Amino acid sequence: MKLRIKGEFSTAELLQTIYEQFHILEDNFVVRHSMDITVYFTPTNGFGEEVLCRDYRGKEVSAIYVEGPYKCSEDEYGF
Repeated sequence: MKLRIKGEFSTAELLQTIYEQFHILEDNFVVRHSMDITVYFTPTNGFGEEVLCRDYRGKEVSAIYVEGPYKCSEDEYGF
């Protein structure tokens, strides 16, 4: 399934939009689980001009890979 959000948004607005759309998916389409999500976005400077993301060394960062949300010790070890 593809979710496309058009326009330029602040990070907070984008986060809220994605949050709302996932609630719509859950409520209207009974989506309760998913596997492997890929989010593509174009970072901008707020004026519609693309910018590059760079790490502390100045190296361009084009992808970030994560394993999922942080698990607290209770989730991890059942305390």
